[in-house]
Amino acid sequence: SLGGTYASQIVSGYKKTIFEKNIFDSTEEKIFADIIDRDPKVKKWIKPNLGQSPIEYENLTLKQYNPDFYLETDEKNYVIEIKKRQDLENKDAIVIRKARAAIDWCNTVNTKSTKKWEYKIIPHDEVEERKNFSQVLTMAQNILE
Repeated sequence: SLGGTYASQIVSGYKKTIFEKNIFDSTEEKIFADIIDRDPKVKKWIKPNLGQSPIEYENLTLKQYNPDFYLETDEKNYVIEIKKRQDLENKDAIVIRKARAAIDWCNTVNTKSTKKWEYKIIPHDEVEERKNFSQVLTMAQNILE
């Protein structure tokens, strides 16, 4: 389950992010940051602070959320969300609404961007220290299917 040792703790020492200090919501997010920071395929990444780069996911109530990570590789840019496997398997309604909004955001940005943006949602239990970014990315799921 999400949470754990690194939830809400300040972690520093990363080389590929603009932020000197990062706060993760879970141990899995911290491990993912470790993975992408050491992976040569990842050029740069950010773990946005709350409210820093929100995506609106309910037009009528103006609800917003911050994706877990934005990252860039040579080939494309990614919006990454780490979610509990149970929420993905149960097709959690809020997770689905946020995924649709993030996909719409990527599609909108792609109309003006020279490098493609893609949304990926990754089950928390696929984020393992021994994996590289490509290995974790292949485990991304399409919750909208």
